[in-house]
Amino acid sequence: MEYVGLIILVWLFAFIFLGVVEKRTHSIRRDLFYFFTFTALILFAGLRDISVGYDTYNYYDLFKNVKSIDFRHLFDGSLRVEVGWLLLNRLVANLAGDYYVVQLVVSATIGCSIMFFIKENSSHPLLSVILFLSSGLFLSSLNIMRQMFAVAIALNSYHFVKEKKWLSFLLIVALATSFHKTAVVFLIVPFILWLLERKNGVMICLIIFGFVYAFFETLLGFIAPFLVEDLGYITYFTTQEHRVEIGGVVLLWMVELVMAVVVIVRSGKDDVLKKAVPIFTILSILLIILGTRFPFFERLGLYFSPFVILLFDRFSSEIKERQFRIIFNAGSIVLMSIFFLMSSSAEQYNYSVFFGAR
Repeated sequence: MEYVGLIILVWLFAFIFLGVVEKRTHSIRRDLFYFFTFTALILFAGLRDISVGYDTYNYYDLFKNVKSIDFRHLFDGSLRVEVGWLLLNRLVANLAGDYYVVQLVVSATIGCSIMFFIKENSSHPLLSVILFLSSGLFLSSLNIMRQMFAVAIALNSYHFVKEKKWLSFLLIVALATSFHKTAVVFLIVPFILWLLERKNGVMICLIIFGFVYAFFETLLGFIAPFLVEDLGYITYFTTQEHRVEIGGVVLLWMVELVMAVVVIVRSGKDDVLKKAVPIFTILSILLIILGTRFPFFERLGLYFSPFVILLFDRFSSEIKERQFRIIFNAGSIVLMSIFFLMSSSAEQYNYSVFFGAR
């Protein structure tokens, strides 16, 4: 019921500040929509009880450990967690002493990062917010909070990639990696953009993706020792806890792939950033599919999932007839809202606020 209320609230803010599905509103009204919507999302995620999400209690338990141990043990690897996350927990423990402040800080960082990414790259506020909810990014932030914190930080570096400010890009990715090692995957973003600047760059990217899929088992044999011994991801080999279930989402992927092809075909030869959106979307789908065989790769796919939001935006812009564009936007908003509600019905997302749970 809480997730239904959240969707209704988002729609209500859209009605108040945006008017209709496609109405060119003043930038101030859009900013107000983003402010109130993401404030609600941040509070929803930040004030959840530790019973919401499989991993949330583990974060709570780690916070208690970090709060009590000697400071030097944060750096000796005994907790097997990235130093950035440990330092954040220790800072909050010293300043506030309450785990739920960590949740609020992380939720605010995720919410603000996604908001700025959408504002800078999308022209459809309501559709983009609904896609943030339905793409799995928001629900993942209720569960694998530490990695989603890293995803949010890494996502901020995309602005500097577009501006070709490489030092800023590298520093932000390095910061994200200090919270979750998987953030290093975002270093391939400039390489893919470089490929897209070349002749037949799209085809080269697709061939590389196809090669990875076709020879995945062989490639996994080479990198598995690194994942287990150096990064410590042994649980992905020894348990089924992280097994990825795809179910009916295959149909959605097929639709997204069709949209990706349309956007690529309609992109100008030199419009690298426009072509990058469907390429990163395809990469996200590929990694999630590989995650059905080795779940670690589903985690990598999260770093490129935000580009799915932009794919819908770009595809909508390619629909020249206004009435068909409105039908597409409205239909996507309704269907993806339903998809979000279906996804949130899983037991792990049974919602309660921390001050009312016990």
